[in-house]
Amino acid sequence: MTNNTNDKSTLPITHEDVEQYRLHSRNEIVGKLRTLARSRTLATVFFDHGSKSLITTIIEVLPDKDLLVFDYGNDETINNRLIQTDSVVIKTQHDGVTCQFTTHSIKKAKFQGQAVFACVIPENIIWLQRRETYRARLPMGSSASCTLTKQDGSVVTYKILDISTTGIAFHDEITDTEFERGKKFNACQVKLEDHGTGVINLEVRNILPINKDNPKLGRRIGCLVLSITTDIDAMIQRFIHHIETQRRRVDEE
Repeated sequence: MTNNTNDKSTLPITHEDVEQYRLHSRNEIVGKLRTLARSRTLATVFFDHGSKSLITTIIEVLPDKDLLVFDYGNDETINNRLIQTDSVVIKTQHDGVTCQFTTHSIKKAKFQGQAVFACVIPENIIWLQRRETYRARLPMGSSASCTLTKQDGSVVTYKILDISTTGIAFHDEITDTEFERGKKFNACQVKLEDHGTGVINLEVRNILPINKDNPKLGRRIGCLVLSITTDIDAMIQRFIHHIETQRRRVDEE
């Protein structure tokens, strides 16, 4: 599939200020790429000096062979043109983080009996994770929670799905009818396991099914943080760092 667009969010990163987000550690790079492969993250491959692009999926990382494996395209003309290109930029997004790297050769190969693209694992990648906007997705076993006081005075606790210093999402298992876009909740108590408890004000911004094919699984309630103290901001930052450190250890195993 080709995709020519002027949408800046889909174009390769060129700004000099992202150099601070460039990773050079082999173990860290492999870990990040494995994260993308496990989530079957869509990626855009830019070639012919950025005039052409192809949408693919990162499917496997093979450190022993120094290879990164992608889904093969449906258009052989585009596939052949890509293979003949000397320099390629690959860009994707995962959990609000932008990843980009350059490779100088993409080849056609076979993986598990299927035609694929393959390239050498990059020596460096841009992993653009801005602290003020990055939202950490919590692992399944996390007990982090958000407690809200409803209009009738009842207090309900919800499991947090992801969090940042500017936003939070939690799991509404009972599809509470009180949630609607623009609804505000004051003095919400956020409990981040061993990292502490804090009070924040929230505004509901989006309501999505956890699984659109199975409404019984409940909904994801995405909220904007309206006010936050310096202490609670720091607590959330420490919690995010803890989550990412644990995830990085798993990626590197």
